[in-house]
Amino acid sequence: MSELPTNWKHILRRCNFFLARRELSNFFAFVNKQGEAEGGQYSYPIEFGNLWERFANNPCYDTAVEFLEHGQSLFGYFEGSCPGGQFYRTGIIQTVKRFEIGRYKLGMHTRDIVDLRELSREEYAIFQRQFKDEAIYHAPPTQFLGRLWNMQIGVIGERLWKLAASLEIEDQQNMVSLVHSAYVNCETRLGTPTEEEQGFQMWGKNDGNVILQVASVLDTYDVTLFVTDGDAVRSAGRT
Repeated sequence: MSELPTNWKHILRRCNFFLARRELSNFFAFVNKQGEAEGGQYSYPIEFGNLWERFANNPCYDTAVEFLEHGQSLFGYFEGSCPGGQFYRTGIIQTVKRFEIGRYKLGMHTRDIVDLRELSREEYAIFQRQFKDEAIYHAPPTQFLGRLWNMQIGVIGERLWKLAASLEIEDQQNMVSLVHSAYVNCETRLGTPTEEEQGFQMWGKNDGNVILQVASVLDTYDVTLFVTDGDAVRSAGRT
């Protein structure tokens, strides 16, 4: 069994544990498929399986330490999930201002969008302005990832500084499929998320960020994709 490097816990502090979980899940799926192709199946010690399940259900430093103390040979998946590691991906655009959701992108002028409807006073009480002189509008839905997304836009000086595309989905399997497609799209364009939690992934760049968020509300799932202009945040005054 491979031994852990002396500084393995220090390395582990830098790990994107959600990325490590994805890579390990792919590895185990490949191993199981290979075993089936050979007419059998791979089995793991019960304790190893329980520790993997604990980490998979709650990817974090503590569960990773417990898991690696019994699965030292898999440390490479965690090291490779640190910034600069073999599993850490770079995107093809590397900038938020080039990230488009259907017909919308940051910096667009409002004159290029028809049928805008500004939020009512009651809606502003819920979706509050973040900056002085900001206006928030309902914009026409747009096609993205094969679905029609509802749109809200934040505007400063008649230019879009924030996009919010959202969908309400009742079926869990349908939600999982959509979130996976959205994640792959963001990862391809922007690389590995810079921050992850359960139901939340953020791609932070010098010029802003993209956030993919999932929330469960009663019997539905709200899937929202936010795109925020960091330059606008730095230059505009908050209310």
